[in-house]
Amino acid sequence: GKDEYLRCMIRQCCIPPLCRMLEGDDLNVVSVCLGALRRFVEVPAETPEDRVSTLLESCGAQERLDDLQTHPNDFVSASAVALCEAIGTSNQGHGEDHFMAD
Repeated sequence: GKDEYLRCMIRQCCIPPLCRMLEGDDLNVVSVCLGALRRFVEVPAETPEDRVSTLLESCGAQERLDDLQTHPNDFVSASAVALCEAIGTSNQGHGEDHFMAD
């Protein structure tokens, strides 16, 4: 979608429910959520509060994203790695990872 529509969705608090759905066992749902979150990350934030990385951190999603990076399903793990790389938190080849401070 267009950036303005995605920003509107961010302001309507769609990020926390997407993060909660990452906890599910349905690989299709998890894959769609990872893809949606990746698209939201690509949208330039208008304010610091709108940064998706900040919203993901406040949802406590980092631990689940870390787990998904080593998921046995190749598509899920690749999607999780891509999302974490987009927000600067990939643990692939690194000892620790943290949300990047802006």
